[in-house]
Amino acid sequence: MYGRPCGQCGIFHLWKPCPAQFSECFKCGHMGHFSRMCFTRISRRNVTISAIQRDSTTATSISVKTEKVLQKAKKSKKKATRDRERKFEFESRRKLMSVLPFSKINNESVYIETVLKEEQAKLEEEIDELEHILEIERECHSDKEQKVKDLTRLIAGKDDRIQYLLKENAELRTELEQCRCVPEIATVSNRRHNVYGQSQRQQSWRGRGYIRPPTTSEFDQVYDPRPKCHKSCRNYEFCMRIPCTGRGKSKKGFPRQ
Repeated sequence: MYGRPCGQCGIFHLWKPCPAQFSECFKCGHMGHFSRMCFTRISRRNVTISAIQRDSTTATSISVKTEKVLQKAKKSKKKATRDRERKFEFESRRKLMSVLPFSKINNESVYIETVLKEEQAKLEEEIDELEHILEIERECHSDKEQKVKDLTRLIAGKDDRIQYLLKENAELRTELEQCRCVPEIATVSNRRHNVYGQSQRQQSWRGRGYIRPPTTSEFDQVYDPRPKCHKSCRNYEFCMRIPCTGRGKSKKGFPRQ
């Protein structure tokens, strides 16, 4: 079904582009074939310029030295296969990591540190806001506390004043009770009251144009110069308070004088 294997990759494949066309050989370093299909005897890739030391004396010494260097630089097939597998695995991993997000972040500590810094900044802002609110509440509390102190002081002053007035009232009541027990003081107080009332009535009568002698119970003098007005008079009740001639009412409704 298939022909012989491909000379570049060593795989039996149909007529299609060979995968080794743009590949580099791991042994010789040339493009166009895999290392398993490489038939180069000298591995140029592993030979360094410094390894070959030219000797100007003889050509045999040069050939001997080159053979020694080639023997040291040559690898076994097992080691070459191992190196190819390692390189292929490394390239596949590198391509896979380049596709994933956050491919440039080599360590998770950077991301964690950034998140922690953001959370710390948010917490600091919340703490500052709460401290500002607490300061406002403290000011309001201090104002209310001062008002409470002022009211307490005022209430205490009022209480002291009430106690003083109650004490004074009690003392005055006791003195009044003592004064009522003495008969002379009681009669003197009654006389003062009667004289004061008579003077007030006399002043009111003088304002109306009449002079009425005071009637006191002190000397048992009852003097009433008003003529007895008959009940048939129209202004009988008024005549009992003001002296009337008994001739009836005037045109204005007041008694004639």
